[in-house]
Amino acid sequence: MAVMFMAIVIPVALGAMRVASMAGEAGQRKLVAARIANRVLNDLKVENQLQAGGQRGVEQEKGVTYTWTEKNTLWNLDPQSRMTLATVTVAYNVAGHQCSVDLSTLIPPPQGLNNANGIY
Repeated sequence: MAVMFMAIVIPVALGAMRVASMAGEAGQRKLVAARIANRVLNDLKVENQLQAGGQRGVEQEKGVTYTWTEKNTLWNLDPQSRMTLATVTVAYNVAGHQCSVDLSTLIPPPQGLNNANGIY
């Protein structure tokens, strides 16, 4: 009876440990991806490259490949503001599944362009 109990419990316990390990790995990679997205947004802003859009790159950390892309769209919540929504998407794999993190910021229009109210 004890052997039968062990035959049932051991595979279940090992499966639970595998799931917990994958959850920890997914959380760690998501944290790294968010940090990369934040750094990329800040770097592009400092280098005045954020307005250009269409930037992309690849980063490696601890043997994991993170690919990032940056795209710009008009901010549609207030079309009169002429603000641009810049989004960096960082993609990575966890146990064969593609995952991604998006981080966005608003960019004011270039100096000299204003809306109908004269507000930037």
